[in-house]
Amino acid sequence: MKAFEELGIVREWVVCACQHCSGHLEFARSAAGTSIQCPHCGKDTVLSIPTVAPDRSTKSPCAISIHVIMSRYTSAYCTARVLKAVGDKVKLIACVLGGCIALIGLMMYSESVVYAVGGVTSGAIVAIPMYVLGILISVQGQILQAILDTAVNTSSLLTKDEVQEIMLSSSKGRVILKD
Repeated sequence: MKAFEELGIVREWVVCACQHCSGHLEFARSAAGTSIQCPHCGKDTVLSIPTVAPDRSTKSPCAISIHVIMSRYTSAYCTARVLKAVGDKVKLIACVLGGCIALIGLMMYSESVVYAVGGVTSGAIVAIPMYVLGILISVQGQILQAILDTAVNTSSLLTKDEVQEIMLSSSKGRVILKD
């Protein structure tokens, strides 16, 4: 692969790896050449602008970090799916519980309309806040998934094949490729 500069692409933020632990370091282009303490391993490392994309066919530290990155994305997608599923279950429980309370109220107080309305109202008072809670939980999962989709598709660390692999394994067959 050609260097970004050779392709005429100038990026404000640059990504490099720590010389000791291969940890992901993202920094402003103007900070190149600066020695910093790595936030991952704590050792001094020099920020450098990579001129050529790393060859991932060999088992280099960069290949290992790509595996870690892909694993993190995959587990984060799993968390998003779990959040959405929990939100859906809370909504279902809210409907069932509210309906049961309303039916019990109707059956117990069938002779008085006022008490029957009170039973239905009690069911609604329980069901509505629980249903809203289920919506909020489910929305958190959907927001997390949208953020992950953006992060995966715009990552400069992943190849098109790696993006496709993450999306296939994380989205139950839905493929979204970055261009």
